[in-house]
Amino acid sequence: MGNIIVQLSKYLMILMITVYTYLCFSIFGYYDPDKKKRCLRKQNVLMFVMHLTAFLVMYLEKKDTKILALYLMQVTLLGGTILLYSFIYPKVSRLVVNNMCMLLSIGFIMITRLNYDKAAKQYLIAAAGIVLCLVIPIIIRKARFLPEWRILYGIIGIVSLAVVVVVGKVSYGAMLGFTVAGINIQPSELVKIVFVFFVASSFKRSTEFKDIVVTTAVAAFHVLILVASKDLGAALIIFVVYLVMLYVATHQPLYILAGLGAGSAGAVVAYHLFTHVKTRVNVWRDPFGTYDKGGY
Repeated sequence: MGNIIVQLSKYLMILMITVYTYLCFSIFGYYDPDKKKRCLRKQNVLMFVMHLTAFLVMYLEKKDTKILALYLMQVTLLGGTILLYSFIYPKVSRLVVNNMCMLLSIGFIMITRLNYDKAAKQYLIAAAGIVLCLVIPIIIRKARFLPEWRILYGIIGIVSLAVVVVVGKVSYGAMLGFTVAGINIQPSELVKIVFVFFVASSFKRSTEFKDIVVTTAVAAFHVLILVASKDLGAALIIFVVYLVMLYVATHQPLYILAGLGAGSAGAVVAYHLFTHVKTRVNVWRDPFGTYDKGGY
């Protein structure tokens, strides 16, 4: 009986995620604000029902009341996030907020299923992150001096990444960070934020071609350092973020096309240069063919 419930809940969750994804795209076809709001509410209902279904199954399997307590805390966090963003920032994109909460809820489900203690820790980290994200736009709006620190942002980003190349330790084929007093430090996580500030302040200052070339060169230097440390995931994120910000600032599609071409060429080169990248591609092509040779 228990296996039947698990299987039914699995198919139900797949169905709900499919409908949720469909609503993400269909909302762009509505011009009536009321219809958009109804679509967004449907997404919220699907998210909370899926979340409830998953936690009910976990509770029925483990009979642990701590799971129910964590569920209630997560529901409070997700619901509060949606309400607070809408209240504090009336013009916020509700679709983005919904998607953030949906992905967060899926993460909660996956971690809780694996390890309760880690799920509780993740909950606290997520709650702190959401509180911080709620106040950051206010700080940016009030702190008018932030665009003036363009050079500082660039220096912090490049130096932080360069330190990893020098003293970083290798983890799963890449140098991701280093340890200080037993605490793992991964500078690329901070650099992702500082990099956005650098690019935004640069484009606010000027979008002339010669200035774009300079900004692109600094951005490319960030990417090259990450490639040197074999942290290709972070390199890809920074590369894509830069392309998007460049297009938003210039509205020039040729920049996007050139960037995509360069990125595609870089991906092919990375495949031939880095063994762990080749392994991941092979695993993607045949998940079970190399599971015992790095495919884990």
